[in-house]
Amino acid sequence: MVQKRSQMINISHYKNTLTENKSLITHVILFFLMFTVYFLMGTSMITLVIYMNEAGMKDLIIYAVASFPLSMVISPLLSGAIADRYFSANKMIATCFIISGLLLCTAVSFSSNPLIFVILFFIFKLVYAPTLGLANSITMANVENIDKSFPIIRIGGTLGWIFAAAIISLLKAETTSTPFLISGTVAVVLGIIFMFILPHTPPAEKNSTFNLRDIIGVDAIKSLNVKGNGFKVFMTTCFFATLLSSLYDQYAPLYFHSSGLERTAAYMALGQVSEVLIMFLLPILSLRFKLKNLMIFGLLAIILRYALLLTNTYIPHIYLAISAIAMHGFIIALYFIVSQIVMDMLANKEIRSQAQSLLMFVSLGAGSLLGSIVMGSVLNLFVKDVNDMAQWRVFWLIPLAVSIFTALLFIYGFKNKNLENTKTSLQ
Repeated sequence: MVQKRSQMINISHYKNTLTENKSLITHVILFFLMFTVYFLMGTSMITLVIYMNEAGMKDLIIYAVASFPLSMVISPLLSGAIADRYFSANKMIATCFIISGLLLCTAVSFSSNPLIFVILFFIFKLVYAPTLGLANSITMANVENIDKSFPIIRIGGTLGWIFAAAIISLLKAETTSTPFLISGTVAVVLGIIFMFILPHTPPAEKNSTFNLRDIIGVDAIKSLNVKGNGFKVFMTTCFFATLLSSLYDQYAPLYFHSSGLERTAAYMALGQVSEVLIMFLLPILSLRFKLKNLMIFGLLAIILRYALLLTNTYIPHIYLAISAIAMHGFIIALYFIVSQIVMDMLANKEIRSQAQSLLMFVSLGAGSLLGSIVMGSVLNLFVKDVNDMAQWRVFWLIPLAVSIFTALLFIYGFKNKNLENTKTSLQ
């Protein structure tokens, strides 16, 4: 009897060990997935503006920069609806990697023809764009404790961006096409690998009817827009916050490079270093502060970032530049990561991919697109000479004003009892 009981305990221990090992392997793979998604974004975006300016394509920068947010408007909702119904998300994201990598390498081969380069770059972004939302939904569908696991796994994305910046800086490739070739090659190779190693993530609504409502996210919006949850203000704030964040990502490298900050990519990576630090502190901060307060701190960091950039045009100093760059960690961890978790909390499992894609559409899509178009026009209108710091003042003054408006809208307009009173959702 004792022997049988001992055998049962050993078998149970063995099963638990297998389960824990499988879970650890899954977490490592998802961490590497996030690393890849943001490494590809970094190598294809960090020095895009610098490269195009050096290549004599300054007048087309606005179109290349707008290609990413425009692709985020078109692709994610369609891909999210498809992933929720027809194809496993893991196969879809791997396919997107492979195709987008081939397109980027092709775009580089047409660098001597600016118009064709911009067109191919847009198509590349159109295929790459769904990977952001799909990576989130795959992760959240394959971890047991989303609130604890997602922030840690998401750090992989931050490290991927840092690694991308480090490679560009080490190769001194800020003004060359090398980063794009690296990005395209890595996308193809890892896309093939991910086709076999990602955890199977089947559609939640398999065999259900696909229609226009799925593409534009009607069901997701209807399900999420419940009275008293602050959904409208939440999404509006995400729109403006991403507008402000994306225009910094797009134009700050050119500003810092023009202001004499050498090894721009390496210095920009300090923002991701601060992101890793704040991400590790996020579970602790969530014990002390309510979710709404965490997001408010993130919005205040956006205000401080643009105030520092504006001040730097009057008092050029490396410490002001580094301080502005360091705000990135507070913004990403305290606002954007929390907002992704909040979106998953608001959505039911049947529309999980659509909900994440909707967030990508409103923020990285519509928000980034408007920011690219408006600020691209402002750049062309007021910044005739990128080396003239006085001309950058108007450029940074506009987002500073918008960031103040966004913070006030969220502070006084967002009402959600669950989130306002929650301190431990990230534990």
